[in-house]
Amino acid sequence: MTRSKAELWVHMVWNTKNFEVHFTQVMWKDYLNDLFFSISEQYAIDLHQVNGYNNHVHALIRLRTGQNVEDIARVLKSISCSRIKSDLKIRKFSWQEGYYVCSVSPDRVVNVRGYIQRQWVKHERVVKYKEEVLVIFGEHL
Repeated sequence: MTRSKAELWVHMVWNTKNFEVHFTQVMWKDYLNDLFFSISEQYAIDLHQVNGYNNHVHALIRLRTGQNVEDIARVLKSISCSRIKSDLKIRKFSWQEGYYVCSVSPDRVVNVRGYIQRQWVKHERVVKYKEEVLVIFGEHL
């Protein structure tokens, strides 16, 4: 085989600093989705799905050979932070340090994509984000 191929999928989540509420559903639809896809295209990040709620982001990413999760998180968070501050005029906006990431089996990609697409509905009807974080991280916070 002359070329390397990777089938490495990750689900990445990060939140606003101190879980501050900054985003509306309209912002996600009209601005944030396009912002993250634009950044991803510019930096060769294979972003397949992005969505979130009023204080956090979920992203489904396929890693390319030579890429690492930390660099992808740094690019998505730093550039989006600058753009959100300037474009949306949220001067004191920032992301919390760190992120959550887990691997996704290729046969579960469709399920994770659906989970990310339904973020707003899920949080409005079922679980608030802080509760979700406690479930994901448990006592490791």
